[in-house]
Amino acid sequence: MKYVFVMKGEEIAGTLHGAGTSFIKMTNMLLFKGYGIKYVTKEEFQEEEAREI
Repeated sequence: MKYVFVMKGEEIAGTLHGAGTSFIKMTNMLLFKGYGIKYVTKEEFQEEEAREI
């Protein structure tokens, strides 16, 4: 399982987690649309998810 922050400049635009081909396709599509991808640990991901709620 991989955990990423979807970045718009320096701001976190969203979070994404997954594995496999569909996850790779999603991250590639986001990169193509101009978003940045920052790989993070599970703990960092969970902290950000808790902050978003």
